[in-house]
Amino acid sequence: MMISEEGASRYLEEAAIQDLLKKYQSEGYEVINPPSLMANIQPDLVFEKNGKKLIIEVVVRGGREREQTDKILQIHKALQGVQPAEFKTVFVTPPKRSTVEIDGIERILKSELENGAYQIEIGNGVRFNEVSDVEIDNLTITGEAIHISGSFVVSVEIQFGPSRDGIEVDESFPGTFKAELQHDLTPMNVDIQIDSSSWQDELSDE
Repeated sequence: MMISEEGASRYLEEAAIQDLLKKYQSEGYEVINPPSLMANIQPDLVFEKNGKKLIIEVVVRGGREREQTDKILQIHKALQGVQPAEFKTVFVTPPKRSTVEIDGIERILKSELENGAYQIEIGNGVRFNEVSDVEIDNLTITGEAIHISGSFVVSVEIQFGPSRDGIEVDESFPGTFKAELQHDLTPMNVDIQIDSSSWQDELSDE
């Protein structure tokens, strides 16, 4: 029996939701059920702790991303009247067989981002927190260098308003990279692209 891509996507989404429930309940968060912001918007999860709401939406990469992007934009707009609140998008990558790993590639990509390899022009500033879910699609080793390309997910913290009194939003974006490394894995050339279109679309609508 073959499971459809949509069925597999929904299974992964539900599994991630259950894992997140356990994680945040263990950290003292109260589950708000049903998780509704407005009558017509229902995020995957809504928690509350110390009077602050935490809203989480799960997105399965390669699944219903277009549909979920529209929902994320609706949630962002609805949050304008819900303060204090924090919104997180959690990306889930379906299992993928891979025989190629580069030790420390997450650290290399994060360092390149912090050193200005790519700028996300949203809000007053963006801090890169973590690079994860790295998938290497191509690898070529020559006498001079290691050439690799692939995809990843980067979690960021976006600052809106004044540094002391503004709002901080945690978000995750998918990205791709092409890199040329020395044989000791020292970066020579790194090209990084990040898909922040969901945020750019929202800002252009306002």
